[in-house]
This record gives sequence, structure tokens and C-alpha cells, in this order.
Amino acid sequence: MRTPYSRLQERVSFFGNHHRKYLQLIESKQNSLIDRLAAKGLIDQIHLWRAAGARLAKEMPIVRTIGETPKEQLEFMGWFYATQFLLMNIREIDVLSLNLTFGRNRLLEYRHFMKQIGSEFRHLTSVYMENLLDLFLEKQKRPEFAILSVGTRADQDDIDIAIIDDGSTMRGPFNYAIGQLQHEMLKHASRLHFYLAEQMGAQFYSASIPEYEAIYQTLSHDFILINEMLGAALITGSKKLLYEFQDRITQCYYYDIKRKDNRYHEVFLRGILGEIRSLLAPRMHHHGVHPKDDALRLIKGLAYAYKTIYGIRRVNNWNILDDLSVYQPRLKKEFVMLGDMLSFFEIFRFLYQLFIVQEEEIYLDDPEIQEHLELVAVTMGFKPAGNKKASDFLLVNYYDNLEMTRDIARSLLNDMKRHLKNSTVFISTFQNYQKSSEKSRSILKEFYREASFFRGTKFWEDILEILADDNGRYLKVVIEDWLQLSSDQQNIYCQIIARTGQISLYAIISLLVMVTPYQQIPGFKKFFNMLNAAFFKMLVKNRSRTWRFVRLYNYNPRLINHYILSLNEANQKKFFSLLETGEIYSPEDIVIKEKLEYLGGLYLDSSRYFQRYFIEVVNKYPQFIEFIDDTEQVRKFAKGFFGTIEKCATLEEKKEKLRDSFYVDFFRLGLETLAGTSLDAIEREYTEFVFNYFQELYSICKQEIESELKIQFYTRDSFAIFVTGSIGREQAFDDDFDLIIILDSADETLRANCSRVVTRMNREIIRLAVLPHYRFAEHFGNYVITMRELEGFLKQDNRLCFIEKSQLLGAQMIVGSSLFEKEFMERIIRPYIYEDQQHYFLVMLDEMKSRHNMLTTFPDLRFSLKEAIGGLRDIELILLFFKTVYQISAPLNQRIIDFVMRKLPESAVEIQELGVQFNFLKYLRTVYRIAVAAKNTLDKDNLERTAQIMGFQAQNGLTASERLLNHFTQSCERTSQIITNLLIKNFNFYN
Repeated sequence: MRTPYSRLQERVSFFGNHHRKYLQLIESKQNSLIDRLAAKGLIDQIHLWRAAGARLAKEMPIVRTIGETPKEQLEFMGWFYATQFLLMNIREIDVLSLNLTFGRNRLLEYRHFMKQIGSEFRHLTSVYMENLLDLFLEKQKRPEFAILSVGTRADQDDIDIAIIDDGSTMRGPFNYAIGQLQHEMLKHASRLHFYLAEQMGAQFYSASIPEYEAIYQTLSHDFILINEMLGAALITGSKKLLYEFQDRITQCYYYDIKRKDNRYHEVFLRGILGEIRSLLAPRMHHHGVHPKDDALRLIKGLAYAYKTIYGIRRVNNWNILDDLSVYQPRLKKEFVMLGDMLSFFEIFRFLYQLFIVQEEEIYLDDPEIQEHLELVAVTMGFKPAGNKKASDFLLVNYYDNLEMTRDIARSLLNDMKRHLKNSTVFISTFQNYQKSSEKSRSILKEFYREASFFRGTKFWEDILEILADDNGRYLKVVIEDWLQLSSDQQNIYCQIIARTGQISLYAIISLLVMVTPYQQIPGFKKFFNMLNAAFFKMLVKNRSRTWRFVRLYNYNPRLINHYILSLNEANQKKFFSLLETGEIYSPEDIVIKEKLEYLGGLYLDSSRYFQRYFIEVVNKYPQFIEFIDDTEQVRKFAKGFFGTIEKCATLEEKKEKLRDSFYVDFFRLGLETLAGTSLDAIEREYTEFVFNYFQELYSICKQEIESELKIQFYTRDSFAIFVTGSIGREQAFDDDFDLIIILDSADETLRANCSRVVTRMNREIIRLAVLPHYRFAEHFGNYVITMRELEGFLKQDNRLCFIEKSQLLGAQMIVGSSLFEKEFMERIIRPYIYEDQQHYFLVMLDEMKSRHNMLTTFPDLRFSLKEAIGGLRDIELILLFFKTVYQISAPLNQRIIDFVMRKLPESAVEIQELGVQFNFLKYLRTVYRIAVAAKNTLDKDNLERTAQIMGFQAQNGLTASERLLNHFTQSCERTSQIITNLLIKNFNFYN
């Protein structure tokens, strides 16, 4: 038959290895203790192998007294504590499993379990500590004292305590006894942690209430210390001392509407809300979960913050949240949900530490941990299903509850911010300020005087909101006050404000961002520049600046982006240089730093042309900043964006959404270009979204005009919009749009209505910061030209006509019918270009030679992507002629190259190479416009980023940019040779 110890050993085998110390003690002392109890006839007075429960206080002294020496007494009490500790945990786990089997409310059972296990653990440790003190120190030699628990009741790895005494001369022996008690607790039970005494720098473990009073004001900014004092609950000793401690020490941290000055309450709130805001930052550890940092500190911080607002004296977090749901019914749902979340995360953490290891971080990528988590999940009532383990469902539940907790916390943080905003001591500073007293009073000095009490606190959002309210009314007052100071005093105050950044980077960055929109007001730019310079000076001295910025960026990337936007280019460079030289502490920090550096690259290593769209997007849709380095996420957002246009309620809203859609898609493709996406993909998608833009814009503007005129007009296959130029050639990222608007009708009313639509479109296109060019409009004085007018123009024989013919030949219809397109081909393209190809060709050659001759006058043109000999313009002209000769309808891209290769097999190799060079030059143009500048002439000293994106690397003593420039030169030379060869071989009228 198995012994009671073997049965206990079997049950405890599911617990973590840290429980072995209890088993070893039980095994080593069980025989001598049982023999001693039997010899004294007391064995029936003790629960040897069952949980003693309410009888603990009676049975522990019996166990103590049967020891014949102090050492034996300590060993026997340690044995009894260890046995009861294990039996307590086993019993409560069994009860939990039973209740969950009956299908009861899981979260309510979690709460009951945690409250019960906490209560029993507190009772067990209280009885043990009382008996240890009885052994170490006679009662008549003790001072009046109270040992207080100031931590979580159910934490079994350590017990946070504070000790109050009466300040009498008996403190010395008492503290010696406490030292012995601490040693025994560490050896046989749980470690004691004297956090309060440590922070106070106390000589003893205990302190009197007058001593607490003397020192707590100097620790008033330590919200952790205050939080522990507010949570003090009696373990053993004098209730009177506890109540006196609450009345004389912790009372001031509660809000009292009748009290004129609630600064101690405010200092606690500023501390704990700063902590809550920090905890709301996305976790930087992605390989595991951390229930305490993920959720528990957040929930308990919220509970204790509200506890001080509503004067709740209870210390148990569930009880506090229950009271809050009654006291504040408008937030009842949130407090009830927080109570449920507290139950889930507390039991998850408790069971993990019970079954596995007493650590906070849970590493999910550790196979052994994953196996143990299954036991946690099953104990919590989760069941496997299909190919999913119970722990899989547990973790899904974990992340769902975590997101819910954080959502509630964000909402409650804003609610408490409103409380602070209405109750802060600073409100009188602002409200009492009168214009008539500006000369005699300084709001800046008064604010600084009040703020000195709160030095070291992090949370200032409420004050920032007060400054920003009413179009920055008080902000303007403060800065105007600052402007009245001497230059030296101005600088001193800026340094004082900048030092706030040492404690609260969030606050100083937020202030600088707030000032930015007002820099056009005289003096405000001076304030911004002087404050920012002082801030930079502070950052230089702070070696942890990079780590701190990384953490803030992880929490609020939008704020950091707004700050960067507020800086001029020189300060942007300085800012990112400071980030490069600061310290970083973990691999997770490095990942976020790389995201911030990527953002810096967009500001410092991309063209102003691209930045115009980038800034427009992130200003209006700052959520992009959160995944700006993830092109796939940006793509998903952009793709769904266009689909929201149709859901807009008004045509004006549709136009705004369409404009935003253009920005977003441009921005997306710019990011993908910088990431090295292929030319084919960029050109294809750019063409697609621009064509979609024009088609949707035409539809919206036509509806607008019809609504304004209160008519509907129909073009009936007689109206078309063509794009030509770069967009007609399906090339990406041009800063203008060449449009041809044609009407095949003599109806002037219809023409006038179509012109109204195009005028409305023109207005919207210009708002994109893109210049629309209307081909032929200057000749006829109307955006809309008729087919007949176009025919008359093309009958002329001049160089201008050649240019326009080239535009027509490269045009693509984006609005109109196939019937119109066919009519356009038969009446315009065929008679005036296809059937006049020899004349067109000769004019083309003349244009090419004339342009080449210009290189002697303008040698820099040889670095022009478009105008250089063998550049894009030459290739486009030869492709236009091929298009004319073979009457190809395709735009000027790879399709024409492939077609001509089939038509001229004897020249296929050279034509194929021409296509390679064409694509290289187009890709260089595309990347250069996003990375450097939206122009055709290469800046030889600014090609490094472009070269890297295109795959060039330093080699053979040449930099990447030098190799790219050499490749460009060789490409143009080779292209020129190929074009000459093709013309000589295939066209006998070339000379």
C-alpha cells in the first residue's frame, strides 16, 4: 500500500521543479515528527496529510511545541508549512477541475479560485510568520507592530511586505527577529521582499509612522511605492497601526473634491498613468508572452488609479473593480470586463508558475514549455479538438483577451486624463491668468513653480491638451510670455523644458509637434528652434537616446513621424545621426530601430517628388507609419482603399476619396520601387491605377455637372479622352499628364458641357500637384477639340505637326467607346501617319539629328536619360516609326519589341538588345525619380541609392554609383549603334 508521502509525491509530480525543496523537507522530517506527535499523544490533533484549513492557527503551535530544541522546532514548523502549502494547492486545483467539469462560468471559476488560493496562502504564511516570531522574540519584548502585505496575495514565489512599528526602543530586538524570520521563510517557505524599506533607505526592516511621514514626501514621485502603500493589507500585528498609517500616510493620495489642493493625488496619477501608457506600447518580445507585463500590471494600475479617484479603500483588485462598476455605472461594462480579464491572466500566470517555472516570460518557441502549457490549458478547462491542442485554444484566448484589455485600457486612460485635466493644480494657473496682469505676472514662471513639485513624472497629456484647446489659446499665451523674456532667460527656460525629455520623451516631442502649426506666428518659430536646439543638446548627453526613441516609436510611430515632419532637412539629418550613435540594448530594439531608420531613409534618401505624396498620405492616414516598412501590408491597404469610393455619400466626398486613393497608390508604388520591385510590375500597376483614376474622375465630374445643370447629356460614342506622353507609353511616375480630349460632333451645346466636365477634372488633377497638358487646346482655345478640327490641323506640314503626330501615335484611350477608337484610327492615325510614313520618318530623322547636334552646345545633355544620344527619346522615336511601318496598336513597350523581332528575324538579336537597353533606361528613370529627383538629367554625385536599388555594388575600385553611371554611358552608346544599324539595314531612305 502506498504511503501518504508517496501519494503526495505523485500528486506534486505535476508541479514545477521548484517544489522539490518542500518534498525534500517533508521526506527528511516526516518520521521524526510523526514519532514525536505519537509519543506525546497529539497525532490526532494535527492534519498530517490533509489541508488543515481553519485549524492552521491551532495546529501550527502544537507542531512547534513538540520540538525539543529551537532547531527542531524550526524544522517541524517548516515541515508542517511545506505539507500544508502543497496540500492547499492540490486541493484547490482539484476543486477548480471539478467546477469546470460541471460547465460553470469559466471566468467566474477562475476568479473564485484565485481569490480562494490567495486567501489560503495569506492565512498559511500569516500563521507561519506569527509562530516564527513567537519562537524568535517574546511578546513582551516586542514593540507594537503591523506586518503588511503590499503585493499580490497569491504570489507564491515572494511576498512583498512593509512593517510599521511604534518607534520604541524595542525596535532593535524586533528587527533582529524579523531578520531570522526572513531567513526561515527563504529556506522553508517564500522569500520576503522589503521593497518599502529598500526604497526609503531605512536602517531597519521596520519604521514608525512619523518616520514614514518624514520621508514619504521625498518619495512622492515613486508611484510604485505609493501603489504598494495603497495596497497594504494586514498579515499580522496591530490593525490600529494599519488604520493610522492609512489616515496619516496614504489618505493624501485619494482625490477629495472638497480639498483645494490634490497635488499628492495628482502626482500619483501622473506616475501611474505614465506607466500605463508605457505598458500600452506594443510588446517588443515576439517569441513569447508575459502575462504580468502584457496585462496584469495594466489592469492593476487602472484599478488603483480609479481607486484613488473614487476613494475606494479595499485592496483586492476584484473588489475594487466591483466597487467601481457600482460607483461609475457609465463605465460598468469596462470594469466588469477588466475583472474577467484579471481572472484569466492571473490564473494563467499562477498555473504556469505552479506547473512549470516561477518566471514571468513564457517562451512559446521552447518545445518543453509548449508541452507543459498543455497541462495549464487543460486545468483551465480548454480541450483539444481536431488537430488543435488545448494549449492552442488557450493561446488564441490569451491574445483575444489581451487585445480586449488593451482596448479598454486606452479608453480608460482617456477617461482618467479628463479627470486630471479638470482637477490638476495647473488649471488655476491658466484660469486665473488675466490679460490685464500680463506685465506683472508670468504664466510661464507660475507654471514652472507648480511643475517643480511634479519633477520626475511622465504623464503630461492633460496639460498638453489644455495648451492645445481653443486653437492653442494657452499655448499662445505661454509663448507670448516667453517672448517677453531676455534672450538668456528664453534659453534657460528652453533648457528647463527640454530636460523634461530626460523623463518624458513623449511630452517634449508632443509639445514640439504642437507648436509646429503655429510657426507662421511671429516669434513662434524662434521658440520652436530654440527649444528643439536645447532638446538636441540634451539628447547628445543621453547615451540611451536611441533606445528611448525606439521605445517611443514602437508605442506611437505617428508622433515620431509628426516630429520628423516638423524639422527642416538639416535637423532631420541631425536627428537620425543622433539615433545612429546612441545605445541599443536588445535584438527586439534593433528590429524597431531598423523600422525607424527605414522611415529616415524615406525622408533623407528619396526625392522631394516622392516625399510630396508620402507626406500627404502619412499626414492624413498616419496608420501607414505603423507598417511602412511592410510593402505587403501597404499593398493590402491601398488595394482596398479604391473600393471605398463608391460608398461615399456625396460626389464631393467621392472626389476627396479618389484623390486620396491616387496618393495612396502612388505612395505604395514608390515604396515598392525603393524596395527593388521589377520595372514591369511598377509600370503595369502605375498605369492601372492612373487609368482607374481618370475613368472614375470623369464619371464623378460628369455627374456633378449634370446635377448643377439639372440635365443629363449623352455623348453617344462621340466623346473620348486619350492619354499620351509618358503615361500613354505606360511609364511610371511622371509629373505631368498629356491629355487629348476629342469630340466627334458639331453640337456646340454638347461640346460646352463636355468642356465643363473637363474643366472640373482639370481642377482635381491640379490638386494632385500634377500638371495636365491638353494637346491641341492652345491651337483651338478649348480643352475639347472636334475630330474635324484635328483633321484640319494635321493637314499642315510643319515641325509642330510632327510633334503632335507623335503624341497621337502614342495615345491610349481611357474614356470612350471602341467605336470611337476605330473612328479615330481610320480618320486620324491611318491617313495622317500610317499612309504618310516616309514623310513622318524624314521629319523624325531631322528632329533626331537636330537634337544630337545640341549636345555640342549643351554637353550636360549627355547625362539626360531622355535627350542623350541613345537615350529614351531616340528609342521611343524608332519604336514610333516601327509602330507606323507595321501599324501596331500597342503602346511603346516590350510588346512592340517582341512584334518587330518577329517581323525582322535577321535583326532580332539587335532588336532584343534594344529592348534590354530600353528597359534599363526606363528602370533607371523610374528609380531615379523616386530616389533622387523627378527630372531627366542625372546628378552624377547623387546616384548611390539608385545604384543600390538597381543591384549595383562597389567593385574593382569603383563605387556603385560610378558603375551605374558607366553602365548608363555604355547603354546609350550601344543603343545609338543599334538604332543606326537598324535604320541602315531596314530602311533604304535613311541617309
